[in-house]
Amino acid sequence: MNAFLARALIVLFACFLLSRAALAALTSTLVATQYLPSFAVASGAEYAFKSVSLYINPATTNWIAWSDSFGTPPGTADPYACPTGTCIGRHGFGTDDFIRMTISGPTGSSTLNIDNNDGTGNYYGPQMILFGTAAGAPDVYRRGIYGPSYLINEGGAFNALFASAGTYTFDFSFRNMHSSSAGHTNIFLLVDVIPVPEPESWLLLLGGFGLLGLARRRTAASCAD
Repeated sequence: MNAFLARALIVLFACFLLSRAALAALTSTLVATQYLPSFAVASGAEYAFKSVSLYINPATTNWIAWSDSFGTPPGTADPYACPTGTCIGRHGFGTDDFIRMTISGPTGSSTLNIDNNDGTGNYYGPQMILFGTAAGAPDVYRRGIYGPSYLINEGGAFNALFASAGTYTFDFSFRNMHSSSAGHTNIFLLVDVIPVPEPESWLLLLGGFGLLGLARRRTAASCAD
């Protein structure tokens, strides 16, 4: 009987861990889908503007990033997508411009130029991670048009802004980098939330500990007899 209860506890604990994993939420919010040409726009000028507002609780959020893959990684069909399946981003024809990003929240706003490159694919400055630590956020993959590809381990460029829970507005100002460059397309805003077990999951685990306690009491009673 005790062996059965021990096995039951192991199964319950495994179910609890699986429920935690299932509650891990990586949400993908669409920002822009159409191809955005910028050939006729002066260098540095805006050719498109998109805005997204989301409720963010920094205390329960692992990281926030934007991505120019065709879907939420991993598992994307993008031929230029991150080859390892564990990082985000792409860099090839159609992603040679930069983004002037403004994020506004409960404590203020901040504006930075992100996704900068020198025209041959050599990146400089912040790229894709908006909030999170370099250790906790996924690596960024940028594929140069003529230059090398990079795996970038970066922290969030707007970390200081995320000081409290509330509604945050992400303004994407797509801007021309060079006279012959092409615009961004298929932009997603990714938010990775720390999994929080539902009450049913905690009850499942407590029930398992209750079974273990019952087994121990029965063992102690048998030894006393």
